[in-house]
Amino acid sequence: AQGKFDEALTSYKVSEKLALKMGNEKLLGVLYAAMGALETQRGQYNNSIEYCMKGLPLWRKPSSDPRGFIAISLLYNTAGDYQTALDYCREAHNVVKQGGGVLRMYTYIGETYYHMKQYDSAIYCYQLLRNHNKKLKAVTGMTEEFKQNSWPNSRMAEIYMVREEFDTALFYLNNSLVYFESVSDRNQMMWTQLRLMKAYEAKGDYSAALSNAQKLLR
Repeated sequence: AQGKFDEALTSYKVSEKLALKMGNEKLLGVLYAAMGALETQRGQYNNSIEYCMKGLPLWRKPSSDPRGFIAISLLYNTAGDYQTALDYCREAHNVVKQGGGVLRMYTYIGETYYHMKQYDSAIYCYQLLRNHNKKLKAVTGMTEEFKQNSWPNSRMAEIYMVREEFDTALFYLNNSLVYFESVSDRNQMMWTQLRLMKAYEAKGDYSAALSNAQKLLR
């Protein structure tokens, strides 16, 4: 999350050796998902494919962790093969028991629909996740709901930008950025600041656009 990819990969590989020694397939599946997503995020797509192909047979087992399908759908999404990305997202529902873990998939499905310019479908996915997170309010308070919704809210902002509703987009982006900064999630901070820059530029607020561009560059 902090962009320290080399350190993360070293730790994952140590864990991989231990998991192989123990014969712990569930842990291996989680590790290959994390390693695949890591390599996609830093642009090492061939490495990501290698880890995803190692993990795929493990992810297809009953009660597997949905993060594997998230990793491989992220890879195909990044490559622009949106239909394959969707296929893997849908496959997750066939092998993973319904629950909170599956709900995480809706963010990635929504992003895929966004890239396909199927905005109503994207909104539907984000709203499913947001509606689920509203239920957390009664148990854990507004703060937890806000944290849980930072990711889908930031993605919803892209829809508002397409609709040229820039003030609404900025509201969601700025509030999400507060949370991403509070947990030092550098990857999501950069993702959000890029969209903030574009939203401010579209509004003609070049000073704010430049400020976010400079933060992103640093």
